[in-house]
Amino acid sequence: MILQLALLVGLWGASPSTDGGATLAQAPVPLEELVFRLRSGRAQEALEGAVGEACEARFVRASALDQLEQDGEAAALFEGLKGCPDLPQDEVRLGYFLTVEPNSLEPGLRRSLPGEMGRLAARLKGHPKLPRLRIARAAALAANQDWKAALATLEGEFPAGEAPLALSLAALVAGTAGQQDLAFAKNRNLFLTYPCSLEAQALEAEGGPVTKLTPGEQFGRALALFRCKDYLGARRLLEGLGDGAAGISKDEWHWYLGQILAEKLRLDPKAALDHFRAISAGSAHADEAAFLAARCLLRLEDYPAAAQGFRSYARSGKNKALKDKARYYVAWMPFDHGLWDEAPASLSTYLDSGGGSMTVYVVWFRAWAHYKAGRWAEALPDLATLSRSGNQLVGGRGLYWTGVVLDKLGRRDEAVETLRGLLRRWPLSWYGLLSWKRLSDWTGREEPWVFLADPAPTAELKPRLPGARGTLRRAVRLAELGQTAFARALLPRLGPALASGLGEAVALSELFEVPTVFREKVKRRGLYSLPGHGGDLAAWVHEYPRAYWRLVEKEGRRRGLEPLFLDSIMRQESRYRRGVVSWADAMGLMQLIPPTAERLAELEGLPFRREQLFDEGRNIRLAAAYLAMLREEFSGSYTLAALAYNSGAPAVKRFLGRKNHGLDEAVEDFAYNEGRNYCRAVTGHLLTYLYLYSSPEHRRDLLPSLLPEDAPRKFPGRVDF
Repeated sequence: MILQLALLVGLWGASPSTDGGATLAQAPVPLEELVFRLRSGRAQEALEGAVGEACEARFVRASALDQLEQDGEAAALFEGLKGCPDLPQDEVRLGYFLTVEPNSLEPGLRRSLPGEMGRLAARLKGHPKLPRLRIARAAALAANQDWKAALATLEGEFPAGEAPLALSLAALVAGTAGQQDLAFAKNRNLFLTYPCSLEAQALEAEGGPVTKLTPGEQFGRALALFRCKDYLGARRLLEGLGDGAAGISKDEWHWYLGQILAEKLRLDPKAALDHFRAISAGSAHADEAAFLAARCLLRLEDYPAAAQGFRSYARSGKNKALKDKARYYVAWMPFDHGLWDEAPASLSTYLDSGGGSMTVYVVWFRAWAHYKAGRWAEALPDLATLSRSGNQLVGGRGLYWTGVVLDKLGRRDEAVETLRGLLRRWPLSWYGLLSWKRLSDWTGREEPWVFLADPAPTAELKPRLPGARGTLRRAVRLAELGQTAFARALLPRLGPALASGLGEAVALSELFEVPTVFREKVKRRGLYSLPGHGGDLAAWVHEYPRAYWRLVEKEGRRRGLEPLFLDSIMRQESRYRRGVVSWADAMGLMQLIPPTAERLAELEGLPFRREQLFDEGRNIRLAAAYLAMLREEFSGSYTLAALAYNSGAPAVKRFLGRKNHGLDEAVEDFAYNEGRNYCRAVTGHLLTYLYLYSSPEHRRDLLPSLLPEDAPRKFPGRVDF
């Protein structure tokens, strides 16, 4: 188990070691830094820094040894922490129970171990480590040769993260007890249901009882690999089966292989097209397969065939949303080819047929086609339509480019007033930033801007922890010790004590690492007016919390990144939720996709398991490493680093290498809608975070990283993923 420790205090008082050795002369490392090392997967560094015999130092060493899977040493340290003042004894005992080897105990202690574990489990209701404690108790029962009780303890439901270990242990217990058929069944279940687990992989490497699978079982295992996102493994197994395997639906076989090749790995749109076309008309997947086949043709740049496929789907498809997308693709293709003279008429066909979910995009594309063709006046009506939107990305885009067009038409006075209006309305937005820069260039002097003038609204907000008692005091102490998951489990019992004031709410939300828990207690008003200008400070700080700040700040500083940039990415990616999985299989707080995360883990020297992407410390560490690489690759630009984080560095480099214009136009020209929206939104989040939490001097220092003079065209070439 990984016991996580995080303290608000700066230093722990380490007493000198009495056992001699080189550690005597080693200066103590601040406990907060040791905790950061533990949580971000730097267990060896934490172990080396946790010198001395203070209780907290020994706790860190035990936790680090646990992370390093040196269970015997970890258990001895946890056992020695019994009775340590001001350490949560239930957590200490939990650490001991999860690392002790029952067979290493003398018989009397070994016999009493399951009972002690059961009593602790009764006290720890809601603790996230209870499933692992249940498995440890089964192991203790097995060590006492109570096979029946051990197997009974392992029956029932386990969370997906613990289920493979429970099955593996059940198979071992059953085999030891002479129940070979049961052991075989447990191992088979493990192999077929949890193929991505380390336990299943070890079983396969050992040549366990996993041979002679029926085609149906192999197909089921392929789908399990698909669900756990091992798409290469699923592809190999499916292709090995072939479409003629007995008892397998050909349509299902084609459907999953098509998805893998077209949507998941995006390796081979031509092969995916063949799979989608092979799905029979009566299949449950036939309708969506017809749409995806047309999209494969689009990726193959066979535009005439793609247009025919989309038109056919728009006429006879069953899915309303996909029909809308099909009409959009048909209208958009001339624009995508840069046919600026043909694009407006084609795009108008979508709007003239009633529009749909893509209307805002189509209006913009029509305006942009006119702009790219130099038809400035013809762009103005569509830009005016966009300007009326209350959304800062849509409305800001309309107003900003209206100002640019008016200037090109020789109407600079109108252009200046347009951009000043935008800067007043949405000062902390991508288009507010662009407007400030362009106005300063036009007028020859720095345009007034609240971003550079106002002190941080939160500067006078002094978060303080309440003088708490009872459950709240216990939760605060657990959170201070880094047991944030355990502390969060107590939140429902705390009630109104959580929000006695804004300072307390901010302190507790940061301490418990629950950035959104207090949002429902705040009236979400005033978010269109800045704090100090009529806006509600409480609403702003809960909408833009400094999420996971102890992890984010240290990881950002060590990478040379503005820590608030990490929170800006997190806000856009997951809204600060740890367990999110996107449609594209991006996982965790920073929404890393497994192949990228695996490569980053290798660069960081970390072992990699997909489920670790739900661990806050490791997720933030890997994302920060990637963002630092991207920012260096793109000349220090936070905006382009965000664009590449969403769309991939190779795509951004291919695009920028062909362009020769300013960053404002480069962003608008970028090929992917999602990437354009993403980098503009993240830049707006970063401006807002900096306004709320940093000084005007710090904001000014960051301006060159927010808005470089020009988009780069040459790159170091270090990031190819």
